[in-house]
Amino acid sequence: MTSVTASETVSLADNVQVDLYDADELANRIPGWEAMTDRERLGALEDVDPVGEFSEHNVTTLEYRTHLAELLNPDVDVDPVEATHLAFGDDDTPPDEDDEELEGENYRTELSDIIQEVERYRTITLLGSDDAVGDELIESGLVTAADPGDAGDMLVNRVILDDDRLRPKTTDHAVRIRVDISYHDVADETVVSS
Repeated sequence: MTSVTASETVSLADNVQVDLYDADELANRIPGWEAMTDRERLGALEDVDPVGEFSEHNVTTLEYRTHLAELLNPDVDVDPVEATHLAFGDDDTPPDEDDEELEGENYRTELSDIIQEVERYRTITLLGSDDAVGDELIESGLVTAADPGDAGDMLVNRVILDDDRLRPKTTDHAVRIRVDISYHDVADETVVSS
């Protein structure tokens, strides 16, 4: 009998996409921009090229992954959680799975849209030109409550946003942040016997 071990190399794709839009261009190019809802604005942005964009990879927290495992266990009585807000902070400590909160939270806003697909959960958040002005938006993460003091608040993920235009955020830009969390099996090691 011969054992063959095959290893699969998994490359991690960036799953946080940040697009910056010139605030004056949006106001001049899109009639009624200021009066639109976030969803209407997101639709209108499809016809506008961002003036800047970047992507990063996030780390999902151990607390969130443990919660997902508990949902599958019939012996554990746990309610599902839902990410409802995107939080920002001013700390550039690298993300770690043991993070339970942002290191220096300074701003929190409701998600503008949520798209649930078979293997992907996508959130989209739009910060208008007047949102978070003066705040250092260095770290970010999906959270499950409007108030960081809520006992049920859970940090789902954490990412460092490495762009000087968000340090601090000014009225010059509107910012669209898309966060994708994928659910799929990855075989790290397969043993084949013959």
